[in-house]
Amino acid sequence: MTISNTQRFYRLPGLLLLAGLFLLTACSSSSSGGGGNEILLSGGSGGHEANGQGGQGGQLAVLQEAGESDIVISRSGRADASFSDVSLALHFGDNPLMVTSDLTVPVVDVAANKPAIGVPYLRDGMAEMRISDGDTGAFNVEELVTGLRVESGVTLTLELNQGAAASFEFDHDLENLGTITVEDDSLDDRGSLTMSIGAYLGRGMLDTSGVLDGQNAGNITVEARVIRNRGLIQARGADHPTNGAGNGGNIELAGFVDVRNRGDLDARGGESGSDAGGNGGNIALEAGFGPVFNSGDLNGSGGVGVQGGNAGGVAMATEIADVRNSGEIRFAGGAGEDTGGAGGFFEGVAAGGSIVNDARVILRGGDATVADGNGGNGGAAFFVAVTGFGFSGPIAAGDVMVSGRLDVAGGDSAEAGEGAGGNAGLIQVILDSDGAPMGQQVSLLGYRALQIQGGDAGEAGGNGGALFLQNVPTESIPANMDVASGGAVIEPDVLLHGGSIVAGGAGGQGGNGGVLFAELGSDDPNVGAARGTARFQVHRDIDLRSGESDGASAAAPAGVMEVEAYDGFEFGGAVLADGRPDRSEQATPGTGFGGIGGEIIALGAREASRLDGNGSVAGGDGESAGGDAGIFVLVGEEVTARRALDASGGSADPDLTGSAGGDGGLIEMIAVGNGPATHAGSRDISGGGGDTPGEDGTYSVGGECEGDDCFGII
Repeated sequence: MTISNTQRFYRLPGLLLLAGLFLLTACSSSSSGGGGNEILLSGGSGGHEANGQGGQGGQLAVLQEAGESDIVISRSGRADASFSDVSLALHFGDNPLMVTSDLTVPVVDVAANKPAIGVPYLRDGMAEMRISDGDTGAFNVEELVTGLRVESGVTLTLELNQGAAASFEFDHDLENLGTITVEDDSLDDRGSLTMSIGAYLGRGMLDTSGVLDGQNAGNITVEARVIRNRGLIQARGADHPTNGAGNGGNIELAGFVDVRNRGDLDARGGESGSDAGGNGGNIALEAGFGPVFNSGDLNGSGGVGVQGGNAGGVAMATEIADVRNSGEIRFAGGAGEDTGGAGGFFEGVAAGGSIVNDARVILRGGDATVADGNGGNGGAAFFVAVTGFGFSGPIAAGDVMVSGRLDVAGGDSAEAGEGAGGNAGLIQVILDSDGAPMGQQVSLLGYRALQIQGGDAGEAGGNGGALFLQNVPTESIPANMDVASGGAVIEPDVLLHGGSIVAGGAGGQGGNGGVLFAELGSDDPNVGAARGTARFQVHRDIDLRSGESDGASAAAPAGVMEVEAYDGFEFGGAVLADGRPDRSEQATPGTGFGGIGGEIIALGAREASRLDGNGSVAGGDGESAGGDAGIFVLVGEEVTARRALDASGGSADPDLTGSAGGDGGLIEMIAVGNGPATHAGSRDISGGGGDTPGEDGTYSVGGECEGDDCFGII
């Protein structure tokens, strides 16, 4: 398995996933589902001194094409990733090797050097394990080992017969109750282990970990018809007290039929006392014609060091079946004095089946542990279900069901210093049923908050991240079929605000607010859609505010929300895109700017729409200048706002010569059907105070218009 550290992709028929690039137009005890979890895409916190910068918030994208069900992100519930064990009858063939005591298998280059009769050996340059027949004149086919069994408490050590690897293959089965390991390739590198066999049944250990100081681990590859593993498989990099630590190796379990793993897989990088931590290795569990089931903990984290090691990544993929995971996925960047390591990646891809996860997925960047160090960037997670292709044709995609803590946050910098927090990473959740809608679901279960905010810091807050939601019908469904396109239901709080300048920090500008974009349903006349299904529902608050500044020389803008929900919207909590204040009370000339209000635009073509909480795009107060307010627009067949709406400009210090208040913004509510546009709460579109006051904004609701720009509004 070869995966680039700089650009990773997973390709399946009809779909290309590219990490780092987003184009917009039985249950394990390690799992953590059930309602108290968070989705963490927050930027790391920066140092509190001058130049300290908060990390940027990440991106959460939930995309469904041709699905009939809602996208659901709930505060309760848990995915069921359990699976049953299937008994396996083993066959070792006519010439098996039964290892009942510790054994080292040598490599033989020519027949003349074969060991005594009955002694096993590996043939040099060939993936062949043999039992010597004593004929020093030829390599006879009858010598080939047809199966292998290693007894409990026994270690089988293999010399390296194919370059830097010990390699063998046979058609029958391997049962490992003990330990299979390899010799060193060099002082710097442990050897690798590769096998291609009938079936693998593991209750013992496969081990290619580094054993000398700083030694890199070897790789482990198991290719088999079926794989059943309960044992530890490890390829850990070795620690080093003074120099660079060893890197973890890659572990690949590839089943032609299926993979069922309950053992822990460990590919961590080693730790260093005074140099770089080792990088974590990659882990892959892949099946061709059956499921991938995992309940073991997988770890490919970077090691601790002066520079934290980067994490590896894990891929779980099938062609025509389910992927189910209930084991912890931990591919975090290592902590470092100078820099934290980068978080890794997780790719769970089910073609013709469901992807189900009920476990922690920890891909965060490593923290910086001393002053002025920088936190590592967070990683990327992909949960994908797409149409598969079997012998008889396409196989419909299944569900995407996810629970357990998801963490791709940036690493923190030490508070004492001027370091930068790491940027958060990316989470994509994708269901593409490709013209075969069968009620498939996309559900993220048991999350109390979506934390996608920028990191706080001493001088520059990080910008908020982005939430993208798309649930659209496929163009391959005829209009006369009246097939539904689902909506989206978001129960937890959505935090997309910018990072703030910490109290007692050096002073500076807060981060910009983030972005929320939702496209639900379609008004394309060539695409059928049942009425009342493509609806956007958010139960709690949406926070797109800018970060709070302290003596800023420029205004930080709040974020943007753009919602197109064909069957309307419901906001049960507040929707806030305020420019936050600049709290400096004695700003130097040219500093002290309040944040600029953002944009809230929600469009619903049919069905009644409403906002139950407060709505605000107000500008923030600042010593020198108040921020201008933004734009607040609600459109629906019938549209109602029940509480206060605020598009007021921020105020400046009126006693400061040259100070200016911010202008008021726009509040507009439009009913495009027979129903009314109504607002039951208070409103504020006033300009902010200052040596030069700001101008008032415009309020237009249900035929009532207030302000100087009533003829220039949308």
